[in-house]
Amino acid sequence: MNRFCFYSKEDEGRTVVDNTFITDYMPLARADQIKVYLFGLMQTQQNAEDSYTIEQMAEILDLSESDIQKAIGYWQDQGLIEYYEGGTEATITYLNCKKKETPVKTSEPDELGEVIEKCQAMFKVPLASHQKSDIEHWYNDYGFTGETIAYVFNYSLERLEGRQVASSAKSNYIKKVAEDWHQNGIKTLKEAIDYVSANSVENQFLYKVLSMLGIRNRDIMENDRRLYKKWTTEMGLTGDDILRAAETCPKPNMNYLDGILKRPATKPKKTPKKTIDVSLYKKELEQI
Repeated sequence: MNRFCFYSKEDEGRTVVDNTFITDYMPLARADQIKVYLFGLMQTQQNAEDSYTIEQMAEILDLSESDIQKAIGYWQDQGLIEYYEGGTEATITYLNCKKKETPVKTSEPDELGEVIEKCQAMFKVPLASHQKSDIEHWYNDYGFTGETIAYVFNYSLERLEGRQVASSAKSNYIKKVAEDWHQNGIKTLKEAIDYVSANSVENQFLYKVLSMLGIRNRDIMENDRRLYKKWTTEMGLTGDDILRAAETCPKPNMNYLDGILKRPATKPKKTPKKTIDVSLYKKELEQI
């Protein structure tokens, strides 16, 4: 679980709570959001070196872990904090409260907002601004339904389960999956499930080939799928043909394996057509 360290970009000696926060931001925030903001602000004002996990903050503030995550995301959206995650530690930097003519109000619950909350709960740490922008992009430009976006997160995180992967790498992987689905014309949840199901057999085989080549800890690439279709469709090779070649391939490289499979010895042998000796039948007819 990530630990949160709080920093301030302001000089020491400033008031604990900026007056602009009290007049422009606090009236529009919920009690749990104010709790989280003031707790972090206290740490920056004291220059505390302690860091806290979400569980610890939830216990101290008598809130749920989900409340902590949502509150951090809320203040990030308001522009009062910067959130950066690196390795096992997340940094929250407090910014100067700027007076706004029209303070940002908490938006009414809508499908996109609910989807972001669901994805954040699955990700288990507050989503960064660029991740929220990606979700909005998929929703508005790709035409993904809210259910499809939630499935992108769920499917991707399940694939990465058990691996030691940084949050930034997880985010990049989720983005690649979303882009792949978009390129294949997926919009609805049913289309996404059908696509995943159709590719499951192909994926299992390709992962086996990659494993035999000594290639691990990477996902299937578009070039892998292109080569697989070429071998099975254009060249007419069987799965056994491909696996035998992968077993003896001296380099962990799919393109090198492709070169081996192009060799005549690997190509499936055509069964020679039987020829009929017509002369034998002519002799028999002459004898009758």
